[in-house]
Amino acid sequence: MLVGVLVLIIGGATLLTGDHHAQTRFWIVLLQNSVFFLMITVASIFIQAAASLAQGGWIVAYKRVPEAIGSNVWLFGAIAGAILLYIAYGLNIDGHNPIYHWTHPEGDKILEGKSAFLNKGMFAGFTIVGFLRT
Repeated sequence: MLVGVLVLIIGGATLLTGDHHAQTRFWIVLLQNSVFFLMITVASIFIQAAASLAQGGWIVAYKRVPEAIGSNVWLFGAIAGAILLYIAYGLNIDGHNPIYHWTHPEGDKILEGKSAFLNKGMFAGFTIVGFLRT
């Protein structure tokens, strides 16, 4: 865990360099990792639910493992939600968002036609509702 925190700090230092490619890569990797760990916790909850619905006796031997992993879903959900909302609302490199280009649909006819659904308010609403459902 110490190595992971150290690499996160070193990667965060790229935000100060002014290299736009490195900054974009940092946020993309951080988003991917947060969603990855969130999906692991959600999968462990699914394993518990599937075994319970199937009345499977096979899960008794290691029931505590998915319970322990699944108990952290709120933490990983909060981290992923914060990163998602920051990327949508706060990330601005050279005057645009390099990850979610739909946040600035000006000049793109296709995105302007979808702006009723693809907008920051709808994105924030779905992110918050998804977090509250966990």
